[in-house]
Amino acid sequence: MDELDVLEPTGMTVSFRGERLEVRPLTLDKLAGIVRAARPLLTALVALEDKVADADDNVALDCLLTLLEEHSEGAAAVVAIAVGRERADIAAGELPEFMQLAQAVIEVNRDFFGRLLVSLQGGRAVRRASGAGLTRSNSSSSAAID
Repeated sequence: MDELDVLEPTGMTVSFRGERLEVRPLTLDKLAGIVRAARPLLTALVALEDKVADADDNVALDCLLTLLEEHSEGAAAVVAIAVGRERADIAAGELPEFMQLAQAVIEVNRDFFGRLLVSLQGGRAVRRASGAGLTRSNSSSSAAID
């Protein structure tokens, strides 16, 4: 077998609340929980994209505070699932440590989170173009978009 046939997933170790936590690529058993927890946060982030794009600092700060207020529990849940810890343990961490841990989870799983975000952006573009929910691309499509 060639060395390139099997690639060892890369991870990183992050200090969090006095412990060294191993951040590894997501496994299939964590996927459903991650998607459930991440979807509202990422949907809100995508929805704010246009509002923040040309905004002044006050509007951008207000958007960030709203995002944190409405979705901090979801963000803690995503990170907790990813690193195999309880959400309460992750939520009790200090903000700089949490941000470093969350950044590591996103970095190690960049492909997954990038594809999820692109998928959500695509859905928003379809809704915006049609003025409604997701629809078929034409009347001859055999399956509707869920």
